[in-house]
Amino acid sequence: MVARYRDGESSRDRQHQIARFAQAACFQLFTCGSILVGVSGCETLGLSSKSNFPTMISQMEPPPNNPNTVQVNEVVEPVVDKEGPLSANTYNQYAYAKMDMLLRDPMQSPPQREALIGQVRQLFQQALAVEPTNVDAYIGLESLYQHTGEVEKRLEIERKLIEMHGNNGKVWERRAVRLAQERKFDQAAEAYQKAHESDPDNRMYRIHLGFTLARAKRYEEGYKWLANSMREPEARCRLAQMMLHNQDLVQARQQLQYALQIDPQHAEARQMLLSLTTAETNTPGMGDPATLPAPLQGGNFMEPVPTGMSR
Repeated sequence: MVARYRDGESSRDRQHQIARFAQAACFQLFTCGSILVGVSGCETLGLSSKSNFPTMISQMEPPPNNPNTVQVNEVVEPVVDKEGPLSANTYNQYAYAKMDMLLRDPMQSPPQREALIGQVRQLFQQALAVEPTNVDAYIGLESLYQHTGEVEKRLEIERKLIEMHGNNGKVWERRAVRLAQERKFDQAAEAYQKAHESDPDNRMYRIHLGFTLARAKRYEEGYKWLANSMREPEARCRLAQMMLHNQDLVQARQQLQYALQIDPQHAEARQMLLSLTTAETNTPGMGDPATLPAPLQGGNFMEPVPTGMSR
């Protein structure tokens, strides 16, 4: 049965509100959280992987006292009424909302979990019945099959996605996320390169490409992408973050020092450098600050830009 608002608002209006919130929440979950789990995915010497990086967004919970806001766990089943059948996009929104429920609640019983998996699969299939080439439905199914461990089905969906939507950046982004989660960082970087080529104006593709290259220890390449997408102090902090994950402490320290040369009041660089110094003090033989790597030749990667100048 479909619930209705007490003030008489129609079930379809309620569904549309749920769908809008679910779409926003699940976009956050699948396109932001996943890549950082894959690329960062660890704590290094007590240094948190959290930062102000744009894709590290906070939990998107509705205001608790707002009666017009619907929680994700209130998702109702889509219905067909006098206005006609639902669109593929609406089926996708419901499917992603249920996918969110599946991933957020680890305490579900096996029957509950299997029921949710079945509902998500059915909703994506309904979307494809309405629109057989819908890219978001295929991406959702591929994500579901990765979650359930159905490798052959996932690979088949990925093959169809590339065949039908090879020029769509979202397809290559999804592939990059999966490869990064599998710690295949060089291949993930190639996928992000293709995503960038399909949509050169997408800043997040460039940032994720820089992150992924840095996680693969291709620091100079990664830095160039980061520096072309954000201010230099932030780019050096992001690079240092990946160096820390890779246990390259000396180089991380140098990048943080460069960030502070550019902006002595940069709070994140100061905090990261303080945490690194504390970790080094408590870890004998790690990161002697007197032993810095020689600058690379022919580039600005190891040299901060003087104050007042730009690249």
